[in-house]
Amino acid sequence: MAEEVTSPSSIEGPGKGKAFFDRAKTVAVTGNYDYAIDMYIEGLNREPFNLDEHKALRDVGFRRKVSGGKAPGGLLKPKLPYKGKTAKESMLNAAWMLAKDIGNIPMMQQYFRNAVAGEYLDVALWIGPILREANRTNKSPKFEIYTEMVETYKNLKQYKLALEAMQAAMQMKPNDMNLAAEAQAIAALEVLQKGQYEKGESFKGSIKDKAMTKQLLEEENLNRSEEYRLKALSQAKEDYDKNPTEV
Repeated sequence: MAEEVTSPSSIEGPGKGKAFFDRAKTVAVTGNYDYAIDMYIEGLNREPFNLDEHKALRDVGFRRKVSGGKAPGGLLKPKLPYKGKTAKESMLNAAWMLAKDIGNIPMMQQYFRNAVAGEYLDVALWIGPILREANRTNKSPKFEIYTEMVETYKNLKQYKLALEAMQAAMQMKPNDMNLAAEAQAIAALEVLQKGQYEKGESFKGSIKDKAMTKQLLEEENLNRSEEYRLKALSQAKEDYDKNPTEV
């Protein structure tokens, strides 16, 4: 008879990390932040979806930093909690590292990517804006971080967040017309989605004004036809002729 194999996911479930979270809070009060971080990670291994505890872990990381805690360093790389063979393990390794080095942007990226890959959507939507803001305030912000976030949010149909990431990218390349066109397309998708959510209607019926719907869909198409470009140019000229002094 074959030996029964226990699935790693069997340790997961609501409430299964509570003992570790409770212990983490207790030792954090005493200033033992490193042990508290380890306990939070043990708890999150059982409840990786628990957003409140992800936030609590980051709070402990801030308190550790304020108390003088240093980022892991030296000749030897820090021993991570897990091997990183799954999205969950990679996410938790990033969470552990970030708690000990709260401004580590590559770890924020790893956190974000693997929260998405592991389908921990609430966690991804929380750490994403932290990553975007950290990149914005960095001395050398990376354009690629924004564009990756745009694509990720679009895939998740989080168009508002995609637009915010795109606007951050446009601040780095304000004259890039491709970025402007894509921003307009994302804005159109956001309008359509908002109408759908508010009215509870189908995609086609989310905007009452069919002319507006047609315009938004035309703007969404980045490979605009010659006819559309000529129409846009004609409309712009007409608007200018009506009021040439209006900037």
